Formats: sequence, structure tokens, C-alpha cells
Amino acid sequence: MLLFIAAILLVLGLAFMAAEAILPLHGTSMLGGMAAIAVAVAMFFSRSVWAGLGALTGSFLVFPILAFWLVRIWPLTPIGKRVVLGPVKNEKPQPHVFVGMQGVALTELKPAGICEFNGLRIPSTSDHGWVAPGAKVRVVAVENLCATVQAEE
Repeated sequence: MLLFIAAILLVLGLAFMAAEAILPLHGTSMLGGMAAIAVAVAMFFSRSVWAGLGALTGSFLVFPILAFWLVRIWPLTPIGKRVVLGPVKNEKPQPHVFVGMQGVALTELKPAGICEFNGLRIPSTSDHGWVAPGAKVRVVAVENLCATVQAEE
């Protein structure tokens, strides 16, 4: 009877650990599963050393297989596709202005403001001093989608 209860605890511990992947339990199910497996292994050891070593070895073999399944195979299953987020698209937006482009200051640049280049409004900073609205400007640098401009003379 003791081995039957230990086997049920072992399976229950694995079920708790698998539930952690599906349900947002923040690690509580994982801790409960590990505790159930530890109690089951202790119960197997209380029966005999060989039963305890078998349960301990079996649980050490199941952990990497379960971890591999959770990391590699779970996201490919129909339920996993609904639960796991897809790959992150790390595309940097391309600037719409380039060094040497000419445009018009829409607001005062003291030193930051808005300039228009080919119909696009771009946040800009003045390279030297203030620039009046309506002044023609030229791009001298582009950094973080913000154009650094100089007033044209």
C-alpha cells in the first residue's frame, strides 16, 4: 500500500510540474510538484534502498525530458501556440531623413523642435543656436530617429 501511495505522489508531482507550464501559478505548482516527488522518493526509500534509488534515478531522468518537452515541443502544440508568445520581431524603424536632406523648420528650434522633410514631420534638434520657424535647414546627423540640423544661409 505504501508503494502505491508513493507512486501516486510521484505521478501527482509530475502532473503539478506540467500544470505549471499551462496555468499562471507563478511557481507554486512547481514547488508543490517537487515537494510531492521528494516525499514519494522518501517513501520509496523507507520501503527499500533499491526502490528509493529507482525512484530517485527515474525522477532525475524525467526532469530533463520534461524540461526539454516544455521548452522545445510545448510551443508547437495547438494549446502551446495559444499560450506561448511568438518570436520577437526586433526591427529598428528606419529614419525617413538622411544626412544632407533639406527641409523647413516648422517650429522654433531652441534647440529642439519639429522640421518637415519631403512632407514628413520629424523631431529635430539644432546643431548651433536657435532656428526660426520657416527657415530652411539641412540634416547633418540622424540619431535615434531624431535629425540634427543646421540652418541654411
